[in-house]
Amino acid sequence: MRRSHALVVLTTVIALLFALPAVGASNPLKAVKQALGLAKKANRSASAAKKSAADAGKKAQAALDALKQPVASALTATNATNATNATNATNATNATNATNATNAVTAQSATKAGSADNVIVLPTKQVPVTGAGATQAAGRTAATEVPLLTRGSLTVYGKCFRDTAAVRVYGEVLVKSSVDGSTLASDGADLPGGTAAQFLSVATPESTAIVETNFVANNAADTGYSDDAQFQVLAPSGSFIDGYIAVAVKQGTLPGGNGPYPVGDGCMFNGVLNLG
Repeated sequence: MRRSHALVVLTTVIALLFALPAVGASNPLKAVKQALGLAKKANRSASAAKKSAADAGKKAQAALDALKQPVASALTATNATNATNATNATNATNATNATNATNAVTAQSATKAGSADNVIVLPTKQVPVTGAGATQAAGRTAATEVPLLTRGSLTVYGKCFRDTAAVRVYGEVLVKSSVDGSTLASDGADLPGGTAAQFLSVATPESTAIVETNFVANNAADTGYSDDAQFQVLAPSGSFIDGYIAVAVKQGTLPGGNGPYPVGDGCMFNGVLNLG
């Protein structure tokens, strides 16, 4: 019990001693004992309260200590989660960047592939003579078409035939259109448009739509690839074909053997074309 508490109790007892006669108390000693008893109870209550306060303080400290580890663990877990999230975010960013980079490369490759798809390499086609006539025109009419490439309304084809009067084997590459109004330019054809007859149309005769010609006499051969083998044909729709065509021809027996030429009289067609 604190001194201030004891002093208050003693003061209260003395005051009661003086007050008891005035209030009619018959036994002052008994009153003192009662007052002392009350003081002891107050002291015990104060001590108990102090002890309770001390116990409460210890429990509070223990509870605080007990919270330290979970809080520390929680902080560690939070930091770990934040670190993981940061790592994941970085990885996600890296993945996005990688995907974007891949997409960019793929897009560039696709563009290049699209351009490459518009370039057609015609594989070599060996064909025998399929028609003959007393003139070049008659032999052409009698010969069978050899399809080489079709683009929309435009078709590039070849013919291999014999002129029996001149004893020559001819190889020719021609272009035809399934619609009216196309243009054609080559060393052997000039259809720039203007009048109806100056367009490449459905009724255009073959003799004006020849883009490349080659021929040989008996027991000879020729590859026929030259700068004048270039041509371009443009349809009304805007689609076009241009490039180089090679026409090789052979007739009779070659002293050095056939090489790439067909057995017997015949022709070969190949080339590189751009499509648009």
